[in-house]
Amino acid sequence: MIALLSLVLSAGAGKDIVLTDANIDRLLNAIWFVESGCRNGPIKGDGGNALGPMQIWRAFWQDAVEFSGQGGKYEDVADIKYAKKTVKNYWKRYCIARRVGREPTIWHAAVMVNGGPNAHKASGKKKANLVKYWDKVWARYQALGG
Repeated sequence: MIALLSLVLSAGAGKDIVLTDANIDRLLNAIWFVESGCRNGPIKGDGGNALGPMQIWRAFWQDAVEFSGQGGKYEDVADIKYAKKTVKNYWKRYCIARRVGREPTIWHAAVMVNGGPNAHKASGKKKANLVKYWDKVWARYQALGG
């Protein structure tokens, strides 16, 4: 019962903070910390499916590049500046009011990095995993202050 209550309480923390130019860098840095401990370089994860400091999958990168025309090659996600640009372009494509049904929040943006463009609609085990991911991002986001 305590675990369920904890899940319900944590799932709401920070979820109403609208994603803005003022907080996007803080959120990106929180995600970077969760994904790789703020390391940089060709870090492989998720069984070899993810690459770089933001642990970007090839399909995620393709979505961002196709939408934005940012250029580059997949291996460029090993550089934190390029990786953050990729995430921002992914958000410009998917983390928009028309898709999420309201003004997008930092929660929408964070869970899309981990769970794809429909992460905000997740249910069951995927939703439970995204809650755990969000809790880590939210904790780091708060620690970064500002």
